[in-house]
Amino acid sequence: MHFLRPMLMEIKTVNKYFQLETGDTLGVFRDLDRLYMSTLRRVVKPSILRMNNDSRLRQLDLKSSSLYLSHQDADLGSSFQQQLEASTLAPEWKDRISVSCFDFLKEVLVQYQMRLSESMEMLRKLDVVMSSVNRPGVKDLPAEFFSCSVDVLESQLRNIASAGFSSDQAIDAFWLKVEAFQDAGGNQCFKDLALGVIRLLTLPISNAHVERAFSQVILLKDDTRNRMGLRLLSSLIDVRFGLSRNGEFFFFFGRSCTLTETAPWAIAHIAHS
Repeated sequence: MHFLRPMLMEIKTVNKYFQLETGDTLGVFRDLDRLYMSTLRRVVKPSILRMNNDSRLRQLDLKSSSLYLSHQDADLGSSFQQQLEASTLAPEWKDRISVSCFDFLKEVLVQYQMRLSESMEMLRKLDVVMSSVNRPGVKDLPAEFFSCSVDVLESQLRNIASAGFSSDQAIDAFWLKVEAFQDAGGNQCFKDLALGVIRLLTLPISNAHVERAFSQVILLKDDTRNRMGLRLLSSLIDVRFGLSRNGEFFFFFGRSCTLTETAPWAIAHIAHS
């Protein structure tokens, strides 16, 4: 447990962020990337870290044994090392335990790498757009997300630098403000660029929200309501998630409550009506 407890705390924290319905999309991936890099430095040779930039480190072939330190030199945690050295186990058993922990770290690295989204580099480029330097060009943006011509997109990308937007905010809030921005004539002069970015940001970062939807389907359409049609079921799910997302209240038989506090009998009454 001296080895596992600190790691599990970090993993649970990042996993909780991926299950949030709202939040900074790029910030969630930053946290996962930070965890990946931190674990990488515990087991990989310093020369590998010096020879590769962050982008190349994310794409390392983690199956290659030449990347890694020996299990004696790896950072398995000071508390774990102290407890292992103080134990009365035979030296060969201590060595086996160290090897097992080292192998566990390597497998964790592989799992982190698999979960680092391929679109993370694109999210980073969008984050750079929020700053005043090193802005990406049109060729760096995925054309399938933008409904305007390249010339229009390039013009909006070029002019956003002089619009005076503050980058001291979450990436989604920034682009919503860009989309709503109007020039002197009342035109949303960055609408095409902002809508394309917003489309990209709406891509789900985990399947947690989808799993919640399936859970709601099971709660709404149980054995007593098995003849409920798709139209009514879809409408009920839309209402439930819409009100929950906005934190709004509704009244049922004179009782005010949030959707998350709704009693099962309320949903049952709606389903039968």
